[in-house]
Amino acid sequence: MLFGILYVGIQEFWVSVLWKGSLISFALAVVITEVLYLTFAFFVGKWIDAIFSKIRIADLVAYVVCGLVGLITIEWIFVGNRPGETEANQFVMFTTWGGAALFARMMTDSSANVVKVKLYALRFFLLFTGLATLLGLIFAVINSQLSFAITYVAAILGYPIMNVFFIWYFFIKARGSEA
Repeated sequence: MLFGILYVGIQEFWVSVLWKGSLISFALAVVITEVLYLTFAFFVGKWIDAIFSKIRIADLVAYVVCGLVGLITIEWIFVGNRPGETEANQFVMFTTWGGAALFARMMTDSSANVVKVKLYALRFFLLFTGLATLLGLIFAVINSQLSFAITYVAAILGYPIMNVFFIWYFFIKARGSEA
C-alpha cells in the first residue's frame, strides 16, 4: 500500500499543498480517500488474481478495473471532474488511479523476471516526481503560477509515461519471462 500512497500522494501534495495551500486537505485525502481506495484495490486485485491466474492477465485487468473505479468514484463523483464539466484530463486521471494500484502490485512483485522493469519504473517515477516537487516548492515561494505549471506538466506527462513501464511489466508477466 505504501507504493500506492507514494504514487497518488505526490500528486495530491501538488494539488492540496502547492496549488491550494492546504496541508489539512492533503492529510485527509491521503488518510481517507487514498487509503480506502488502495485497500479496495488490494482486495479487488486478489480477487482478480484468483479469477485470471491461468491466463496471466490479472495485472492488466486490475489496472483497468482500478483505473475505472478511481476515475468514476473519486474523480467524477467525489471531486467533480466529470467529462464535459471540467477541463481535467480523463486519461491522466484514469492512469493515475490504475497506476496507483498497479505500481503497488508491481513494486511488491517478488518475481525475479520483473526486477529490471521495477528498477527503471521506480527510478523514473522518483526522478520526475522529485524534480517536479522540488521545483514546485521553490517556485511556490517565488511565483505560485509557475509552481502550478511545473507540477501540472509533470502530472500530465509523467503519469501517462509510467504506462511504458506498466506495458513492459504486462508483457513480462504475460510471457512469463523477461522481455
